[in-house]
Amino acid sequence: MSLIGRIDDFSGEPSEWTSYLERFEAYRIANDISDEKCVSVFITVIGQTTYQLLRNLFEPDKPSNLTFTQLKGKLNDYFTPKPLIIAEHFCFHKRDQRSDETIAAYPVELKKLASKCEFGNSLTESLRDCLV
Repeated sequence: MSLIGRIDDFSGEPSEWTSYLERFEAYRIANDISDEKCVSVFITVIGQTTYQLLRNLFEPDKPSNLTFTQLKGKLNDYFTPKPLIIAEHFCFHKRDQRSDETIAAYPVELKKLASKCEFGNSLTESLRDCLV
């Protein structure tokens, strides 16, 4: 069976975890990976460092004996802990445009910071206030 695309080892960088997981989910769908095979495929593609982390997090259980939901949940807790909203707001409002940053790149960076702020319906206004 020929697979569509490929997925690299996870880098271990917490800021990249969510996008890595989204890519794995897309890879799983594109290659029609069944629930039964999902854990085995996931363990195979995440790389040695992340696999060792899983083993440590679930000790004495083996990751291969757990569900994908359990593995994903534990790694989510590890790589994306619940942020302190007030601290995230501070970082967002403190962020100024850098001298080497283009006018197009600055709002993208603000949106990245805003993703942790739980602005909800006030996101547009908060972005506007930083840009004005």
